[in-house]
Amino acid sequence: MKRFGRVGPDRPDNLELELTDGVSSQSVQPAIASPASVASVKDVGWSVTHLASYARGRWKHAAHKSVRKKHTEEYVGSKYKGLATDEDSVDGRKKKKIHLNKRLLDHFRVLAASNKDTDEVDLQFLNDVLTNGADPNSADKYGQTALHEISRAWNIDVMRFFLERGADFQRADTFGVTPLHVAAGLDYEEMLQFLLERGADIEARTYKDKQTPLHFAAKNDAVGAVRMLLQNGADIAVRDYKERTPLQLAANFDRSETARLLLGFGADAGVQDSDGQLCITAMINKMTSVADLAMNQFHVKDRMARQQYYYLHLMEPMPADKTNPKGSDPSSPLELIVNEGKLDLIMHPVVLKLITVKWNLYGRMGAWILLLLNFLFIVSWTTVAISVSVRPEGDRYNLPQERNYLEGQIKYIRNLKGTYSQDLWAMGPFIVMLGNIAGDVLRFLFLYIEIHIPYACAFWIIFGGLAEVPSMKTVPELLYSLYRITLVDEYEFNAMLGVDAVMAYLLCGTFLALSAILCVNLLIALLSDTFQRVYDNALANAVMQQAAIILQIEESMSCLRRCYDNEYIHQHCAPLGEFYDDDVTTNPEQHAEMKKLTEQIKDVLHQFLNIQRETLSPQLAYAGAREESTRRSAALPEKEEHLLTLHRLAKDQQKHSQDLSELKAEVKELHSLLLHLIQSKT
Repeated sequence: MKRFGRVGPDRPDNLELELTDGVSSQSVQPAIASPASVASVKDVGWSVTHLASYARGRWKHAAHKSVRKKHTEEYVGSKYKGLATDEDSVDGRKKKKIHLNKRLLDHFRVLAASNKDTDEVDLQFLNDVLTNGADPNSADKYGQTALHEISRAWNIDVMRFFLERGADFQRADTFGVTPLHVAAGLDYEEMLQFLLERGADIEARTYKDKQTPLHFAAKNDAVGAVRMLLQNGADIAVRDYKERTPLQLAANFDRSETARLLLGFGADAGVQDSDGQLCITAMINKMTSVADLAMNQFHVKDRMARQQYYYLHLMEPMPADKTNPKGSDPSSPLELIVNEGKLDLIMHPVVLKLITVKWNLYGRMGAWILLLLNFLFIVSWTTVAISVSVRPEGDRYNLPQERNYLEGQIKYIRNLKGTYSQDLWAMGPFIVMLGNIAGDVLRFLFLYIEIHIPYACAFWIIFGGLAEVPSMKTVPELLYSLYRITLVDEYEFNAMLGVDAVMAYLLCGTFLALSAILCVNLLIALLSDTFQRVYDNALANAVMQQAAIILQIEESMSCLRRCYDNEYIHQHCAPLGEFYDDDVTTNPEQHAEMKKLTEQIKDVLHQFLNIQRETLSPQLAYAGAREESTRRSAALPEKEEHLLTLHRLAKDQQKHSQDLSELKAEVKELHSLLLHLIQSKT
């Protein structure tokens, strides 16, 4: 199988291919006047040897590319399905040439239908067909040439073979798709490099969609092709007929890896297509992590000038054209974040600043108005419910049709779920917290019932229905008494001792241990865990609630927005400049830990200075004693005393030196720990 083998002009055994063009390769055919001449035999032998140096197999990823699926359940190879199987277009030339052109294309059709890894292009057959007069640029009814098929599935040596015989790699089909488009869409990097080195138009556009090879690569998740096209100078901001950039196509088709690569190359995430749809909106909907990375473009920090800029206008779509009756306002990124409940994105600095601006602009006033309206609504209906008397049953309707209509309306209202109750956060974070706790309570009740019912049966067998134990005369009273035992409330233990002391101690003791100690503490642990889990997102939930109120005001109180500048964000927040200080963004936990380390270093340095001070004082005393000894050298007893003092001072100095070395080691260890902590935090 020659599928993985590639023989080209780069190898030593094929150097003459570098110096040979399409004309010279065709000039080696046998002479017509003397077909049996020796010269023609030599030319034919050279041609066979020359063609044998080409790799004829399939591209090593071609078979896999034709069946590999993406998240959208569409085939990668569906954008280009190969040559058409119908009759080729007739351009009025001779029938013989038309027949040769059909034989040329049929060869690739047969191979495409086979689709085996062991398939090989018969270059000798193609060479004979082209030599006999076939057009290397012959096309099917859609304008697709053999080069389109080669750029999809075959080795670059096959492409080289056709280019040497006059094929035009710039020729597009009837839709404007060039071989470079096909190779880019299928992530055929070797073919891309080969065509680009020979001057293929990297900005070639299709006729209707106006899409370049970079568009094809982006929407088909061809990461390698995207990287190669950008490295060769492709325009990363090029737009198609709907003003969509390659990044927006990647976002619409959920190509997260390609979108991340385009962002790394500097693609603009704040673009908008002709329908008003924002690129960042598609990212938020389909690729949350990439959207978080893309929104960093909207927050620029200038540390030298101590300024930060928020490009909030890129988070707000332009309103639809009022002159277009079919136009509708596109969804905003904030609306999508709230509807999808994306707590990780709601805490992004750009989103927080957008919420703050809208809240100060009209959100706070709208919230007060909504609160007042809700209060008036409740008071009005309460007044109506109290003042209106209940009419008799027969007066509710006069005709059967009215009854059917009212029953239908009642059924509709009962099945209708209001928009306010669809978002649980509209009920408040603490209500939602209770909703999460309800699940833990149900799990606890299941465990408690498993313990409660067997013990209830045991208590009923021993103490149930007896006059000596009044609280257990009936089953409901017995169950309630066991519940009081769980709460360590008062229960008739003395009465149970009078009936059966052994069973009273056994049942009450074990039931108290299982219910009051084990189950109750387990419930407390479950509730604490749930509360902590919900409380960790308390700030994000509060911001989400605030954003939901803003969206509700924008939807139901559009007249309130008219009182303010509707274009405020696009006019005054493009960008919004604010003061920036790195100290403001200090992590409190990191700050506390750094403060603790600083205090430890301060204590160690204080001890070090004290030891050093104690070490220097004996040395000064030693110097004074030495001067005194020189003055009183005549006195031998004093000399012996000074010698003893010097010996003692030497021992003290040695001890202080050891302490000093230990302190130096501790200071060095704290210093290294501090550096490691700073590096890990930064």
